[in-house]
Amino acid sequence: MKRSILSICILLTSVSLVFANIYKKYDVRSGLSGNCVRSILQDSIGYMWFATQDGLNRFNGIEFTNYGHSSENGGNSYMNIVTICRHQDNNQIWVASTEKLYLFDSREEKCSVFDTQTEDGVTVNSVFGMAYDNDGQLWIGTANGLFVYNEKKGTLRQYLHSLSDPHSLPDNHVWVIYNDSFGTIWIGTRNGLAKYNQRTDNFTGYISEDTSFGRPACNEIISLMESSQGVLWAGTWYGGLARFNKETGQFRYYFGEGDTLTIPRIRTLFQRTANSFYLGSDDGLYTFNTTTGECLPTDDGQNKESIYACYQDR
Repeated sequence: MKRSILSICILLTSVSLVFANIYKKYDVRSGLSGNCVRSILQDSIGYMWFATQDGLNRFNGIEFTNYGHSSENGGNSYMNIVTICRHQDNNQIWVASTEKLYLFDSREEKCSVFDTQTEDGVTVNSVFGMAYDNDGQLWIGTANGLFVYNEKKGTLRQYLHSLSDPHSLPDNHVWVIYNDSFGTIWIGTRNGLAKYNQRTDNFTGYISEDTSFGRPACNEIISLMESSQGVLWAGTWYGGLARFNKETGQFRYYFGEGDTLTIPRIRTLFQRTANSFYLGSDDGLYTFNTTTGECLPTDDGQNKESIYACYQDR
């Protein structure tokens, strides 16, 4: 029987830490190019890919292969990677660094710079999140707005915030993009959550005015996940976890500053069971029970390192 493994991206400082017996650690001493792992995916062959501040890494279950320096990838150098995303072609991976967006061909082991421009001559940079919609278009969240790439047509569109348009993007800094089970695109920005309305080609923005913790709610959304029950959950920059009601447009917050348990910067959310999921934060990894509302550290609170991403392999 094939055993499924949960990979956890952790920001390791001077030394690597072992959480408990259920964890197996990988770091630079194991062959990783860097200890700050920000994103994980698995390709169609079964290889695991890890994005670090020092390049891209492929893991075959035994050893790591590192990519990132110009001598290894056709003249391009992609360091300080923020996120990666599988291309529709199973042999390719989108690699986003703090400067550029690349398309990496895992079969040829080479990458090319994504240099497609909008009609106004704008190119993509400073990427933080990517996701495909149900029409095969790539949505790209950046510090300079939201981009949509239609590969079939070879076109690139940019969406920006406009003070005069209430149906524009809520903010130009986009942290995360999520395609839910209904095919709806959700965007987490520095100033609230947005839903893309395909019929009207505009956005509905959602801002929380919740003050249950004695201070204004945090509307900076940095992670999104739809649970198996269809509930949209959002991790925030400093306000803990938010449950979003799609029908009413209201938020309910947990673990923000002022709560009994405070969890800073929930960077990643990952479904664990039908009634629980993992919260990866700057204070370690937690398990949240959606039925009871109980939230516990996975290792009795021994590890306080930052968790950037979780991924379950096949």
